[in-house]
Amino acid sequence: MKKITLLLTSFLAFAYHGYAQFSDSFEAGILSSWTVINGGDANGWEAWEDDTLPISAHTGSHIVRISYSSDAHDDYLITPQFTVTAASNQLSLWGSNLSDTFPENFDILISTTGTSPANFAGIITSGVTPPTQTWQKYTYNLNAYLGQTVYIAFRSTTTNLNELYLDDITVNAIPLAPPACITNPVSTINPTCGNFASSIAWDASTDADGYYLTIGTTPGGTDIVNSQDVGLSTTYTLNNQTPNTTYYWKAVPYNIIGPSTGCPANSFTTAAAPCYCAPNPSSVDGSGITNVTMGTINNTTTTETNNYGDYSAMITDAYQGLSMPIAITYETGYTYETKIWIDWNNDYDFEDAGEEVYSGTSSADIPTTLTVPYIIPASAPLGHHRMRIGGQDSGPVIPCYDESYGSFEDYTINVTVATCTPPAATKTVTFDCPNNQFFVQANITALGSGTPSITDGTTNWPVTATGNMQVGPFPFGTPVTLTLQHGSNAVCNIPLGTISYEACPPTNDECSNAIALTPGANYLDHIVNGSNAAATASSEASTTCFGLFGGDLWYSVVVPPSGNITIETGDTTAGGAPAFDSVISIYSGTCGSLTHIDCDDDGADTGSYSLKSLTGQTPGSTLYIRVFEYFNDNVAEFGIAAYDASLSTPDFTNAPGLSSYPNPVKDVLNLSYSSTISKIAIYNLLGQEVLRQDINAAQSQVDVSKLASGTYLVKAEADGLQKTLKIVKSN
Repeated sequence: MKKITLLLTSFLAFAYHGYAQFSDSFEAGILSSWTVINGGDANGWEAWEDDTLPISAHTGSHIVRISYSSDAHDDYLITPQFTVTAASNQLSLWGSNLSDTFPENFDILISTTGTSPANFAGIITSGVTPPTQTWQKYTYNLNAYLGQTVYIAFRSTTTNLNELYLDDITVNAIPLAPPACITNPVSTINPTCGNFASSIAWDASTDADGYYLTIGTTPGGTDIVNSQDVGLSTTYTLNNQTPNTTYYWKAVPYNIIGPSTGCPANSFTTAAAPCYCAPNPSSVDGSGITNVTMGTINNTTTTETNNYGDYSAMITDAYQGLSMPIAITYETGYTYETKIWIDWNNDYDFEDAGEEVYSGTSSADIPTTLTVPYIIPASAPLGHHRMRIGGQDSGPVIPCYDESYGSFEDYTINVTVATCTPPAATKTVTFDCPNNQFFVQANITALGSGTPSITDGTTNWPVTATGNMQVGPFPFGTPVTLTLQHGSNAVCNIPLGTISYEACPPTNDECSNAIALTPGANYLDHIVNGSNAAATASSEASTTCFGLFGGDLWYSVVVPPSGNITIETGDTTAGGAPAFDSVISIYSGTCGSLTHIDCDDDGADTGSYSLKSLTGQTPGSTLYIRVFEYFNDNVAEFGIAAYDASLSTPDFTNAPGLSSYPNPVKDVLNLSYSSTISKIAIYNLLGQEVLRQDINAAQSQVDVSKLASGTYLVKAEADGLQKTLKIVKSN
């Protein structure tokens, strides 16, 4: 039936309810013969023109929709009355959603008595969730209502979800047979690149409700696609193909009766040669990448056509297990997210595990050079491999990028085996804070096959034996780049990295030097002042809920007997601090082998400070706290504390009937209570149990002579309750 006929029928059908067949595409809005009940919700069913929507109408230019509401929908779109006959026993409609993250759904209900919501006791289907921004056809058999006069309602009850669209609601005759096989099958391949996508298409079949698609690499094969329901789509794209391969495909139409039978297969053969995809950024900031230097390649460029340069004819040697520094110069004026890929298995893509070999960010300076100290894996396959370098002003950076503001270049590396043996070393840094300088301690673990030395480009320090040696000093504020030189063959030089400190980092810059927090009863009990001035990124794994922005500081705390502990950042002991947008992450385990427990950015009622309360922790265990400033773009002081209400220190009046003397105590603590004390335990202020003793008497003496001087909490159990006293141990 042509569209003009459908529209004409629609007006006739809804003007006279006795008509047995109708279709409405809502080109004239929601006609008066329909009933709309929007349940008091201002965002219920309404007719809408598609020029303001992200999807075109299925036919014409109008649809009906449900729009977003923070209140629960209870909205009914109700058809005109009609009689179910042999010529009007199938309901069909088209549906679509705005969002796959917040999809609307709807129920289809039927009434034989009226249009009040209470009349719709019959359920045709429920929970229909159409696809996102594409039309899906739905069909339903109404034979259970043959001879009855009915209304059909489309009801939405969702809350806080996005828009739902319906179009071309039709009641007509159920087909008497499956649809005919497809006609005009067309296969379109890339004539040059056998691994590039091919597309297939066919003409729509009359009375089809959808198509089952099968694709294989043998006649009748299903190894690529196995009877996939593609809805009413009459096109399909097949990606990641194999060159010089024949693909067999069949699209079988179906309807409510079933699928067509005896349909012939179709085939196409891909081109013999594979190709790499060509990035095609539509624009670039400034000139994009203007130089790449690595090995023997030093390629200076201007803006390339399509912002992509294929320089794969430029080849440089690279050596298994050795460094191949790469310098990428940008002239963009913006930071560019940068990635490097190497096609290790030469399969003409960069999608296999390990083929993304670098990810980093350039600065916005003009020009700026991003230095990548890349080491070729010792297991890298020998021979030529395509390398792709790509940068974008925002991610995600992908090898076949074809959107805006990007710059890409390709090169070739030839992996070979080095003829020299490199020296090897690790390094640590020591600080001479009074003199504003630092030293590098190099632990030489192998001398290699040459006469090694360490250089900063100006001074050489000969390496004569394995073991530790010191180089420097180097002033704060000046970056130093160190190289462990082979001495005979520069191929076997080993970069030790670039080191820069503006000042002495805090003492707790690493987990191993974490500052211990003394738990108190509240934040003000034992505040510790901190500052991220000159803090650097620690060597610990960067697991945290919010990403790690560098400049982290470390603290530790022993879990008190309650198993509960709260970590909070805030003002300093002076009562105030500059705004410090802190993030805290909390770990169990030991430094170098930490397990992430929880974290917080802006805790409740703490503004830009952080607060995290933990329960059910193991008493006496040590937790480690990483603190850093969000985005690491502000240097400031802050306070940090650990506390739990169980650590409050009541005086004797808070424990009626329980007394102790003397206090302070040197050797023997006398305890008495109005009834039997079952046992006592003594804890230091770190929450560690230091003494436990069974009492089973109303009065007792406890030997505390072996305790170190300091303040302790005595917890006594009596009458099924726990009483707490604070004592001071003297020498």
